[in-house]
Amino acid sequence: MCPPRFLPDADAQRFREEGNVLFRSGDYQQALEKYSVALNGWPDLTAVLQGTNSNVIPALLNRAACELELGDRAGGYGSARQQLYEYAVRDTTQALDCGPSSATKESAKALYRRGRAYASLAECRLDEVAEKVAQEHGLQLKEAVQRVPDVREEIQSSAIKDLRLSLQDLGVALDQNKQLGLGSR
Repeated sequence: MCPPRFLPDADAQRFREEGNVLFRSGDYQQALEKYSVALNGWPDLTAVLQGTNSNVIPALLNRAACELELGDRAGGYGSARQQLYEYAVRDTTQALDCGPSSATKESAKALYRRGRAYASLAECRLDEVAEKVAQEHGLQLKEAVQRVPDVREEIQSSAIKDLRLSLQDLGVALDQNKQLGLGSR
């Protein structure tokens, strides 16, 4: 379901534009907050599906871009990084659910970003499993992956679902880009 209305459209649009400026300057956290405020000001799912507001989907995609950037910069391991990628999946899925069913620039962006988020989630899960095994065996992370034979298989199997989803979304995004005559990123 798309975000409910809390702000007048003009105010929501202003917050989205402020988020765009912040994103371009590299202030992803502040941009994310502006996009979140903007999303609270736009119509419900019915209005979006009727095409009465063209700003919701770009705001969702922009917020997802912030979540991806923040997750990539978080480094290390932990649930905060993983949660950012899960939010990116949520926002891109919501954009796809609210948008037209045909190939558009926005749907290609949504699929591409969701694919990136799924791939990053898979990486987080790999890191999580490797760290757990290292702790259990009293090893450094690199040693755990090299010395414990079952670790590689356990790590690889834990991320297969997210990688499959990532590849599927990225493939569809590439196909849509070709249909729309857009170059690949």
